[in-house]
Amino acid sequence: MTGAKFHRRAFVLPAALKNFIYTQPTLIHLRDGEVVLFRRGDSPLWQCRFKLQDGSWHRTSTKRTSIEHAVTVATTLYDEARFRPQPPQQAPHSAVNCGHHPYVIRAS
Repeated sequence: MTGAKFHRRAFVLPAALKNFIYTQPTLIHLRDGEVVLFRRGDSPLWQCRFKLQDGSWHRTSTKRTSIEHAVTVATTLYDEARFRPQPPQQAPHSAVNCGHHPYVIRAS
């Protein structure tokens, strides 16, 4: 492109945009909405909530004021809760009263 001239144009913001102030978001969705990072108005710390395998929501604090650190903590907590091996389920117990001594037997 010999002989081509490039002109640098100054970008001018409209007057109304100069009055806007950048603020951090107060609600961030991660992992396709499964993890929600949010900040309460009375605290500088980020909180998170995420869905567990049974469909219920778990809510906890990330104990971080930085968005970057809070995202890391929230996703780590989610991964640990979501992909943690589930403890084996035990058979339900039933109490049987034989005379004056209760005995606990396992259902088979």
